[in-house]
Amino acid sequence: MDGHTDGKALQHFIGGQWVDATSGSTFDDLNPLDDSLYARVARGTSIPTSLY
Repeated sequence: MDGHTDGKALQHFIGGQWVDATSGSTFDDLNPLDDSLYARVARGTSIPTSLY
């Protein structure tokens, strides 16, 4: 598995559903062996999950 998501960010699993970050923000997760892009990940915040 190479972790690449074809330009789509990995999402959070909240309330039984896969959801994007509320801000739409992401960060790059890098492979520690060679610093290549492993995955783009949704950036979480402290917004309560009860808002979903």
